[in-house]
Amino acid sequence: MSLMLHSPEGAEGVNRAREALIVVDMQEDFCAPDGAYARGGMDISATRAIMPTIARLTNAAAAAGFPSIGTLFTVFQDVDGAVLTSHQLLRHRPFLRDYGFRRGDAGRQWSRELPAPTLTVTKPRYSAFYCTPLEILLRDMAITRVAVCGITANGGVAATVRDAYLRDLQITVISDAVASFREDVKRRALDELADIACVETAAEWIGRLRR
Repeated sequence: MSLMLHSPEGAEGVNRAREALIVVDMQEDFCAPDGAYARGGMDISATRAIMPTIARLTNAAAAAGFPSIGTLFTVFQDVDGAVLTSHQLLRHRPFLRDYGFRRGDAGRQWSRELPAPTLTVTKPRYSAFYCTPLEILLRDMAITRVAVCGITANGGVAATVRDAYLRDLQITVISDAVASFREDVKRRALDELADIACVETAAEWIGRLRR
């Protein structure tokens, strides 16, 4: 089976039985003013700015009969409490050694300000596919097309899109429903992802749902 190139011109309306919305990492610890990222000194304004758009997307998917799948980034710990996560991430986010995204913590849960997704998937790294049941869930639902949004455009979103491409899924990235901590980084990530995915706005994607 050959990989498919994805372009807006090639989209002929969404097949209602075969599309899913993947929302990456919109959790309390990323999104909330009292979450781990805000407490760690990170500027979460760009993340919060996309929340109304993600709510619209999730509600539109539900109204059209499509599943939405939210990913829950999780920091695991060993029996002694030592953090088991990416060394690169810890270098950039040292506060994660002490708090954030632990199993059982309220901060790891889905944002209270957003509609609940149909399903959630726990993930230990950036990609929604790596060491998670996402691939088999999509297969069981006969999903062949995914729309991806959330955070960050250059991190979890980009990793998820690339892994979806390797699995021969058709992909849309919702440009106004992704965020990074710098706008230029977001724009560069979207430019790169446009080589393997359709990049369109929330209004364009929702419009296709209604055809």
